[in-house]
Amino acid sequence: MTIPARDVVFTALFGNYESLNEISIVKNPKTKYVCFTDDPSLKSETWEIKLVESFVPGSPSRSSREIKMLGYKYFPKGSRSLYIDNTVKLKVDGSLVLDAWLSNTDIAFMRHYSRKTVRGEFFTCSAYGLDDQEKILKQFIYYRKHFSSVLKERPHWGGMIARVNTPKTDEFMEIWKEQFNTFAKRDQLSINVSSVISGVQIGTINAENDSSEWHEWPVHSNRKTEMRDTTSTRRFRKLRVIYNILRYGFRFYSPW
Repeated sequence: MTIPARDVVFTALFGNYESLNEISIVKNPKTKYVCFTDDPSLKSETWEIKLVESFVPGSPSRSSREIKMLGYKYFPKGSRSLYIDNTVKLKVDGSLVLDAWLSNTDIAFMRHYSRKTVRGEFFTCSAYGLDDQEKILKQFIYYRKHFSSVLKERPHWGGMIARVNTPKTDEFMEIWKEQFNTFAKRDQLSINVSSVISGVQIGTINAENDSSEWHEWPVHSNRKTEMRDTTSTRRFRKLRVIYNILRYGFRFYSPW
């Protein structure tokens, strides 16, 4: 029996990284809301909890990206899906976001409001220690050699992703996941390159990442920040960021 396509909003929460944000809007009964988790004790009054095994034991961020990028496999073909980070609070039902974002495209991201270039995103990831410095540099060097023009593009923000389940957008997500698996865990670094490799044009939503007519971000509680980066919970954080900039920053703007 063919399962009919539908609108789905989904999120992922692995490793007890933070508390689940409940949905506080009036939901369209035809819109499905699903939270994927590895926590058998997680309960919710507003999300349908989907229990799955951790995809990368010991790495909640990489496990959550498995759902973020490949979660469409759980939904019927032709469905429209809206991924939101757990820190995103919707102001309207997800179907309204999908209507607005997918009016003339099959996949859409917001532009990154505080980064002017993908190169700048690499620099910031290095400064804040969002992954191993050599992993970040390895990815940058590869992109500089093979996709140099992408480094000058405006990056996208990965907190919300609207898409239609089609073979082409599936291909984009598979390539994005491959880039993520190969390089740094900061998935925003590889969105633009994945568009080039897949040939899938991304619809860009020009709105602020922290607040729009559709959402607010970041909204979180009980977060284990030390699981995210190497500077947030350490003493003299600003000095550590400055140290990273002085030690590593030149590598992203040097002429070699």
